[in-house]
Amino acid sequence: MNILRFVVPSNRFSLTSMLVFYLLSAAAGVGSVSYQSKPDVRKTESGVEVRTGFSNIPGATEPCTPEESDWWNLLQKAGNDLQKKSDEKSKKRFYLLMYEGQQKAFQIPLKDRPLQILVWGRQPIIPEIALRKHVTGTVVLSVDYRADGSVGDVEIVKGLGFGIDENIIRATREHVFLPAVRNRAFVSQRDNVKFEMSDKWNQKSKDIKN
Repeated sequence: MNILRFVVPSNRFSLTSMLVFYLLSAAAGVGSVSYQSKPDVRKTESGVEVRTGFSNIPGATEPCTPEESDWWNLLQKAGNDLQKKSDEKSKKRFYLLMYEGQQKAFQIPLKDRPLQILVWGRQPIIPEIALRKHVTGTVVLSVDYRADGSVGDVEIVKGLGFGIDENIIRATREHVFLPAVRNRAFVSQRDNVKFEMSDKWNQKSKDIKN
């Protein structure tokens, strides 16, 4: 089992359902899992964010129909663009292509592989009371990463209280990911995800494989 070790920074302050959730959010203003460290983010002179250090979605490696090949190429590009820019246009495009593949029952042109996180949720907000009390420790969540690309049930296996657990759950529900692949189909996958809070607030996320 792979467990994500994530150091939370200090801060005071079905696919159809996922697609509907995304569109509503935009109008108003997620076994053995392969997680990625957060990509490095830098801004160009024009102020545009550029992300590096991520893993591209692979191209088709298995036999597929021409229509499936065209669809996968588009999905691959949308997912890779999303990792680079994390913008709403790329996110919408990715979800729409996921929805198209589901509706047309396309086979995934890849060998079996674990899920791939494309975009992480926003940094969890640490409640003021937790900061004052210098709360440290570990939050462990059991997360259902669904085959349709949505984050399903999230359970607290181990919590810290003080409102920390709920904020970390909200951030986890914002994950955008490519689901795991088994037998040429997207499948749901549940995994334990570990979030560690320590005084070393500026540490970067790391992958810990057990």
